Amino acid sequence: MKTSRLWIFSLLLLFPCLLWGQMTVLHPFNRLILQRNLFNQADLVISGYTNVAATKIEYQLVEIGKPAKGWQILASNVLNHEFSGKVKVNAGFYDLYIRAWVNSTIIDEKIIEQIGVGEVFLIAGQSNAMGVQGLGSKDASERVIVINDLNKYLDEKENLTIASNEPMRLHKMERALANTNMYPSGESSWLWGELADKIVQKYQVPVFLLNCGWAAATSENWSKSANGELAYNQYVNKNWPNQQPYTNLKNTLQYLASHTGLRAVLWMQGESDAAHNQTSAQNYEANVKNLIEKSRQVFGYNMPWSIARSTVSSRNEWADLVIKGQNSIIKNVPNTFAGPETDTIQNPRPITHGHLENVKNGIQGLTLAATAWMRTMDTTFFKKAVPYQPQSTLVPRLLPAHLPFGRNFAIYFQGITNQNKIYRVELLDKDGKFVAQIGQGTSNPIVVNIQNVSPLEVYRLRIVSDAPFLQSTLSNTFTLSGSWTPLNQFTLAEKIDSLQLNWSYVEAYSPSKITVQYSNNQQSFTDVYTENANNTLEGKWTVIRPKEVFSYYRLKLILADGSIVYTDTKLVIDYSQVLGVENPNLSVKIFPNPTSTYFVIQGVNDVRQLQLFSSNGQEIVDIKSNRVGDEYVVEFSETIQNGTYLLRLQMANNQTLYQKIMILK
Repeated sequence: MKTSRLWIFSLLLLFPCLLWGQMTVLHPFNRLILQRNLFNQADLVISGYTNVAATKIEYQLVEIGKPAKGWQILASNVLNHEFSGKVKVNAGFYDLYIRAWVNSTIIDEKIIEQIGVGEVFLIAGQSNAMGVQGLGSKDASERVIVINDLNKYLDEKENLTIASNEPMRLHKMERALANTNMYPSGESSWLWGELADKIVQKYQVPVFLLNCGWAAATSENWSKSANGELAYNQYVNKNWPNQQPYTNLKNTLQYLASHTGLRAVLWMQGESDAAHNQTSAQNYEANVKNLIEKSRQVFGYNMPWSIARSTVSSRNEWADLVIKGQNSIIKNVPNTFAGPETDTIQNPRPITHGHLENVKNGIQGLTLAATAWMRTMDTTFFKKAVPYQPQSTLVPRLLPAHLPFGRNFAIYFQGITNQNKIYRVELLDKDGKFVAQIGQGTSNPIVVNIQNVSPLEVYRLRIVSDAPFLQSTLSNTFTLSGSWTPLNQFTLAEKIDSLQLNWSYVEAYSPSKITVQYSNNQQSFTDVYTENANNTLEGKWTVIRPKEVFSYYRLKLILADGSIVYTDTKLVIDYSQVLGVENPNLSVKIFPNPTSTYFVIQGVNDVRQLQLFSSNGQEIVDIKSNRVGDEYVVEFSETIQNGTYLLRLQMANNQTLYQKIMILK
């Protein structure tokens, strides 16, 4: 693995003009595993954007532990700054390299580590499916991936497991270790990490595991919650909220498996039915059959289920009835497969907890159960269990850096299908956690309106649809603003004798005209340069440094619908005019200077405006100015950093004074 990476990065050293930070890859992400089809392949979407118009985007999939095979072109002439392509990938475990070119120069390269095409399984059942910490779980190899997080917590006061019913996200993708969680409710790598390693070793593919096991859940609990009812926990005499345990299964299918694909649901449940409920074979079969049908319906695909014959805990009075029901499901429910018979493994179970366990210097219950599962996953299983792969992957178009707050806005996306589908737009935080649904529609674009959220946060968008469930890759990040612009970049570069403004804008929201405006007081602006939009979606303007101490620049953009928007203002300070000398107005005294937390201004009758700027031109807003007699006392936050600052005083007679302030704590 290291050899391949070193080889590629050594090659890049031949290019001295790399400008890192010019490209952002939105998809895929580290350790993403996709389900292979019956032909041992999957489609991988690669998407992202560049800060400048690129002439070529290339990619290279390097199988871990093997030499690189060469670069392939993903996209050419990326004038609109965004790229998206779908490539067919053979089963395996890879590092993905992506690089962007401008003519003969590589401007950036990214590496997405340990992605793969292999097997994806979703586990469901009760605690012997869920897993328990501290019972001998083992670390899996690096090719076994889980989400190390939980969508549940124990309410200790109620002694009840609580889990939300919210859209999920692919995050915290990690190697399955003994003590890692297995999202959304699995605890430890349990027997599943060992099973996955056996699959890795036999079929030479990576494995991604999702676990919806739910402690104490009966078949009736699963069936009732699938019907939208509250399931009753017979051990504490209370209902689980949010239609759990089914909603964890539903949301995992819709928001995770819809993206990665899925081979099968592995069902391992029956202990509660056999130990405490005299569940008839007919009732057990009806309960699980209803669960299977409801889950397939909500997912929009007839995904395979593999049913274990499991009943043993510390009690198993009605085991024969449950096993009869499990066998009936395998026989009578289409597209179900026979999982292992686990009742002969470590029977009786440890009396202290009733679960499988790898006992130190004793019975290796988890390992034996993993081996039993592996015997059922033979060549016939992998030929007949037809996996789910997404019919289409939706990809949001590049969004401006700022979106409008509280007004209608169009969201464009790629990958729309020919079906009559309703597409919903979800607002996420910067890490992909669900915040709110903000709009829906049946065509592209979808009009949204973002409100009732904090405008100070950083957000993303995702697009989803039903029947079958589809979800998009995540959009680029953005903030909210009362006034927005279609820009994804607006910068000001200062040189010794000149200034240069650079900007780029988003194709879907391209303005028709861009005007640079200048001001020396941030109140009245003058047009100094105008250009029409161009096919590279970017522009620049250079000017000789003005003679003013303060210079303000902004862009005025006329949009396609004739509306006008303005960018934020860029400030330039000419410190050469003010920092080399003290204030020549001897009637004004400012002390102490240097200072640590405050200073006093004497000799001024009235101050119309008082501003403090850092050495990079940023205004310090967290200051307080109070008049005390004939003096002004200026206090600033304790968080202000040591350094040189510029004080600007504008008097009532419009006279302006500048003073260097040194802050030393």
